[in-house]
Amino acid sequence: MNMRRICILSFLLFTTIIIGVSQTHLVLALTGDVMIGKAYPDTKGIMLPASAGIFLSDVAPVLRDADLTIGNLEGALLDEGGKSKKKGRKGTYSFKMPTRYVNDLKAAGYDVFNVANNHSNDFGMFGRMSTELTLSNAGLSFCGFAPDYEYTTVLRNGLKIAVCSFSHSSISPSINDIQYAISTISQLKSQHDIVIVTFHGGAEGAKYSHVPFEMEMFMNEKRGDVHQFAHACIDAGADIVFGHGPHLPRAMELYNGHLVAYSLGNFCTPHCVSVAGVLGYAPLLKVDLGNDGKFVGGRIYSFRQSYGIGPRIDENNRAAREIARLTRADFPATSLIISDDGTLSQRGANALMSTSSLSRLIQNVKSNLGKSIDVTSGRSADAEFTRSMFSSIGYALNPSVNVQIVQGRPVELNNIMSGDMVFWRELGTSLNVGIVSEITGNGVFTVVHAGADGKVMAESSSSFHIVSARRFLP
Repeated sequence: MNMRRICILSFLLFTTIIIGVSQTHLVLALTGDVMIGKAYPDTKGIMLPASAGIFLSDVAPVLRDADLTIGNLEGALLDEGGKSKKKGRKGTYSFKMPTRYVNDLKAAGYDVFNVANNHSNDFGMFGRMSTELTLSNAGLSFCGFAPDYEYTTVLRNGLKIAVCSFSHSSISPSINDIQYAISTISQLKSQHDIVIVTFHGGAEGAKYSHVPFEMEMFMNEKRGDVHQFAHACIDAGADIVFGHGPHLPRAMELYNGHLVAYSLGNFCTPHCVSVAGVLGYAPLLKVDLGNDGKFVGGRIYSFRQSYGIGPRIDENNRAAREIARLTRADFPATSLIISDDGTLSQRGANALMSTSSLSRLIQNVKSNLGKSIDVTSGRSADAEFTRSMFSSIGYALNPSVNVQIVQGRPVELNNIMSGDMVFWRELGTSLNVGIVSEITGNGVFTVVHAGADGKVMAESSSSFHIVSARRFLP
């Protein structure tokens, strides 16, 4: 083997080792009910568009900006055939969505769907098989059908992750069989780094916004004691538990360092599901977990639905404010802090926990303006600056700019936010990297980096050509 080939192989091995190091954080995007279809029989004459992308346009940039995105698929993916199991039953509805919409759901950012709910079986075995086949062919994972699809395994950031589902439906692992849930989760935890539990439970409607701390009955069904269930799941090894089912947001809490979201409500339900008042609040939960599965930080992104439209950005942050209100009422002793803009942090922990990681990063970046940093010989000053800033909040970046450009998660250039790393080239210069300190409007932002002499400075993005952007924080 000649020396040139040895050098190339050594470089590739070195690069693989550096890039392949497990990141210490996992960012999740979690949503409630998705039902982009219509009821059967269709008494309203609803005309569905060729693509579901029109319903998902506002939420897609946030859904895609995560290591793993999970939602609840509230109905069957089915075009023709099948027989409604609920036809003729008063007060019940059968939901189905065109199979072509699976491509729009994937393009919007979804990776995994929960199918453990009371509408996945609306068209019986025929509807379930169509749903399974449609999701599988699109490369999407799913869980919630017993006994063959009770959980799914995905790999992210060097972590082996299990997602398992429970509901009050007869075709799913039962939310009411807590001992079975404990056994399942304990076994999954022995085989995975992270275990995510999602459940469909609780009574439905505007008057059921509070967690009752007891078994919930609705339509003569046991819909679970969601508080007892969630705590039992975490005690058994679950790292995060999130629910849906009541069609509205509920409180959140931190239990033994792990986040529980009791209901994320409706998310994208433009037809056949009431979106009046609080039922139209559509939260999107972003959570940052350490590789030990414990809560690091996060944010509730607030969207609002109206009939036939789907979720749209809510500048008044009503979903986040509602969840914060319910959290104060139902869990007054929790250490979870929910700010008006939806930022999640933890009271009574160290500085990283008590202040959101993003806010602390920006504060550290701005406090270094005008200072000079020590630069190791042969290294880029701005790469060293970004490394030191992220190190100050617990993220281990590689000191090489050429490796940093593949760390974190890719960001679309029209969705750059404060705290992102951006890479650019100016005429006659090599690759540069800096941290966005603020958005100044009209697609322009301020980036802070270190010049060749090590002095930290701020520049407007209007002065250079952006090559790429990466994100670590929610």
